Amino acid sequence: MAVPSAAPPDLKGLHDWYIDCAKRFVGERWTGDRGITISGAQYLARAIRVRKPAAVLEMGSGFSTFVLRRAAAAVGTKVFSVDHDESWLGFVRGLVSTDPALDQSNFYTVEEIKTLVAAEGNRFGIVFVDHGPTWRARLRDLGWCRSALADEGQLILDDWYPPETRAHKNYTVPARARLHRLGMKLRLAADSQRPGDRKALCLARMAE
Repeated sequence: MAVPSAAPPDLKGLHDWYIDCAKRFVGERWTGDRGITISGAQYLARAIRVRKPAAVLEMGSGFSTFVLRRAAAAVGTKVFSVDHDESWLGFVRGLVSTDPALDQSNFYTVEEIKTLVAAEGNRFGIVFVDHGPTWRARLRDLGWCRSALADEGQLILDDWYPPETRAHKNYTVPARARLHRLGMKLRLAADSQRPGDRKALCLARMAE
């Protein structure tokens, strides 16, 4: 099934299409994880358009892959999509391949991207980290993600839940502690959470 086209991008329609594809791929293993919210997607797309980074690293492929690559195509940004789960990475890559405008290739496992960065010295203007179902593994990767940032680069994290939720303890608290230990300054991404959203995005920069 081809990626639905729209200009400007219809993020709600794109999200519904992606969820339908994901449900069919996962089948009985579907847990209801819907990826970033529409508000979060709008924030990511706007960040790409405004900052125009040469390269973006996405740790955790999914709905965000299409959002990032659509925005990147308009400003000449290269997106590197990474996942711990090779079968899931293959699924997302297969969907992306149906739209030549989005298919820059650049799909990697975690070890592959680390090897590439070590060999070529790539640095990323934005690193987006989606905790997702492998959040423990991605939590361990935060130190490396920080080291992969370009000067003045920005780390953007999904799954930033409010204190009254159980997910706050599971996701937000350990991620905040880890980032503080790495010497990063945090703030919520403006407009990434609106009424009805269950979570926000968080921005992290090196503390001055």
